Amino acid sequence: SYEGTFTADGGPADGQTSVDINVFESSGTSIGHSLQLIGTGSVYTDFTWQAPAAASMGSVNSGQTFAADETPPVWTASYPTITNITAYSGDLTVNLDEAGTVYFMVLENEATAPTAEEVKAGVAYGTVTPLYPDNFKYVSANTDQVFVIRGAEAETDYDIYVVAGDNAGNLQSTPIKFDVTTTSTGIKITNPQPGETYAVGQEITFTWESVNVTNILIGGYDFIHQEHFLITADENGDPSPIDASLGTLTFEIPNDAPFDSLAIIMLDASNYALRDSVAPIYITDNVNPGIDELYPANNETDVSASYIPYIYFVEPVFPFTGKIYIKEESGTLFEEFDINGSGPGEQLEFTDDQYGIKITPTSPFLAGTSYYIEIDAGVVLDYFGNPFDGIYGSSTWFFTIAGTSAIEDELTNNIKLFPVPASTILTVSYEGGVRQLEILDLTGSRVYLSEQLNNAEHKIDVSSLPKGIYFIKISTDNKLLTRKFIKK
Repeated sequence: SYEGTFTADGGPADGQTSVDINVFESSGTSIGHSLQLIGTGSVYTDFTWQAPAAASMGSVNSGQTFAADETPPVWTASYPTITNITAYSGDLTVNLDEAGTVYFMVLENEATAPTAEEVKAGVAYGTVTPLYPDNFKYVSANTDQVFVIRGAEAETDYDIYVVAGDNAGNLQSTPIKFDVTTTSTGIKITNPQPGETYAVGQEITFTWESVNVTNILIGGYDFIHQEHFLITADENGDPSPIDASLGTLTFEIPNDAPFDSLAIIMLDASNYALRDSVAPIYITDNVNPGIDELYPANNETDVSASYIPYIYFVEPVFPFTGKIYIKEESGTLFEEFDINGSGPGEQLEFTDDQYGIKITPTSPFLAGTSYYIEIDAGVVLDYFGNPFDGIYGSSTWFFTIAGTSAIEDELTNNIKLFPVPASTILTVSYEGGVRQLEILDLTGSRVYLSEQLNNAEHKIDVSSLPKGIYFIKISTDNKLLTRKFIKK
């Protein structure tokens, strides 16, 4: 990009930040003109930027000539390298002056050396049959790229030949040779295999071989969110090693798995540098998000009139379209909420982890009254776009508010609002902790909304409010109380 950088939001490049090429176009550039690249060559570095000229969209710029590329790629100094050698594998790290393809061939020790063309072909030549020939795309010039060479045996000598070609078909003339001896320790993943696809809720069986490794950890890397995760973890998320000699572990992919392309990684629990990985593994999800917990619970009685309902799902969910309805037992609508109006401090508010929705009514429930909550299908979607099935009727989320004899609950008795009437500062105090405050005038219009709070006392400057009667909505962790006060 030019004139700064930006970070992609969505799509294949989600989360990636552009590279600023340090080119700027002033606001005085004439309409129909743009910056121009000129020069002769076949790659970006062969050209130079010039001042704005008549735009040439779809055509070669004036002064720009494309020449055929007849030069093979060149290794950056000290490349390629083979490191992190174990009993089963080693890391081939490459860095070239242009994009292309890297070819390699693993041979028995002291086998007849191949030519560059023979390494590229990756098949038997003369009396030599390659043990492991392969190739991979080198994507970005002057950038390190690592490929794991596998298929070795412990404590064995090998010859490895590496050669590179560019995207124009130019191949280096001479392959580079590595003399490699594998070690006596290592981990080798035998399942899953690269390119396999699994679904959430499905079991995946990890299998491996290991030499001189006592315990291992299994985890992975999420390519979309660029995050590592641990599969063999305890309930606190801390590493929980397993016996390497088991050779197998079956794991059920959770419904809340938030990734669709990942690498599986196995590590020596005592030496994280000793590892193996498999990529890509694909995860699909065709299961609609389900309900985990409801608060208040279905058919719960003696619920406080100031209670704030919550619904929790088995996986993270995101707003889509539709409404949530609170109805009295008779079917009379008590209040409805549009999911598109959700947000911090709003009546519909998602929890920080996106698993739950907090539903805050405008006014408390009526004592001794039964209610049920309905939710439109598709009101939320999971990470993969699967819609929630919805809640219909009174059989799923039904609850009854306590009668008048039980209304004097802990919140009503212990919350303090002073001074009343108030002229400059209104203080709200509650030892259990105030989470948010909202002031409404007699028309129901909001005149004040606090940020998210976490304290026992909060002071509000009401000096700018016109004189009159106001309602203040006081939210705690799971309750809502509405009180009246006078501004004098």
